[in-house]
Amino acid sequence: MVNYMCALLPPWPLGPYKPVDQRFRDTVLRSASFQMLMRTRPAAAAEILLAAIIEDSPEEEYGSRTSIEDDLGLAYDHDGYPTAYWKSPFFAFLQINKDAALSGLHQLVNFATERWAHDVRKAGGTAPNCHLFGRRELQKRLL
Repeated sequence: MVNYMCALLPPWPLGPYKPVDQRFRDTVLRSASFQMLMRTRPAAAAEILLAAIIEDSPEEEYGSRTSIEDDLGLAYDHDGYPTAYWKSPFFAFLQINKDAALSGLHQLVNFATERWAHDVRKAGGTAPNCHLFGRRELQKRLL
């Protein structure tokens, strides 16, 4: 049972500005042809991949819901179940250009973590500061 109201939010900074066509999203998430862009323009491929993964119509929910799923601001991938690492476009991207892929993954994990912390605080809880360090930042801290 769902008993809540929601308000539309502006697009997420890392997400798309307009709704993403499902065929385009499928091409980005599942097509080997998208790997050509990963090879030739890895930074653009990472940005497009994030836009395909992050929801295109964010909403802020108010009230109660009985779902155990967290709303992390990610678009639901109907064909991604069951979840397996080799089904992710990041699996191929890491093999093609690990620096660009890790940068995109870093941004995605930080985004989802920020959304989780927001939901925890909204529910009255205390969320730790959950920022992940980038590779260079981590190296500076360790040295």
